[in-house]
Amino acid sequence: NKVDMDFFVQANNGKLIATQAIMHKVDGKKRKYHLEN
Repeated sequence: NKVDMDFFVQANNGKLIATQAIMHKVDGKKRKYHLEN
């Protein structure tokens, strides 16, 4: 399966930490709860 994901990243003591992942699409199909128009 191909997925389209975004990650929220923040800096912490000179390192980047992913704090949240959001899956937008699976196999080219938007998730039911997707909020983007």
